[in-house]
Amino acid sequence: MPIAAIPQGVELRKISAVQKRALDELLKKQKQTSLSSNALLVGLPTLVIGGVALAYVFKDEIKENIEEAEKYIKELPTKAFTGIIEEGFKIGKQITGVDLEAATPATTGTIFEGTTVCERYGYDLVSLYERDPYWPWEKAAVGLGIREKLKGMKKAGCSKPPYVEQKNWDRV
Repeated sequence: MPIAAIPQGVELRKISAVQKRALDELLKKQKQTSLSSNALLVGLPTLVIGGVALAYVFKDEIKENIEEAEKYIKELPTKAFTGIIEEGFKIGKQITGVDLEAATPATTGTIFEGTTVCERYGYDLVSLYERDPYWPWEKAAVGLGIREKLKGMKKAGCSKPPYVEQKNWDRV
């Protein structure tokens, strides 16, 4: 029989089955608590350090993604406004039958007889640029008209007229 060292003051006695079950449950709970606390103490710092290390390794990609997200967020109101305007023009075209994107038709007996589509678009743009609107809504209407004519020019395959700014041509 093995010899066991028993500390002084500890009394050994036999326990019942109910007491044994209660003691086993208590030890099990203590073990689970220590496991979860150890997992937190070891796992959390590991995750933080790993995240920091990954962020450092992929810092350039993260920076590019953040810049792209910022650019997208800044352009979102403009894109939403442009989308609303596009739909408004489509609805207006269906209701009125007037297509602001189209060039002036080349009817016989007019100055447009025998001109190309691009030349007619150029005439339309010049006439829009000549307008001198006074009220803000008139300025907006002229600007939208110019925008629609430029869109039509691009669809027709025309080159950029010299009097149109490059940023406006690119924006369409």
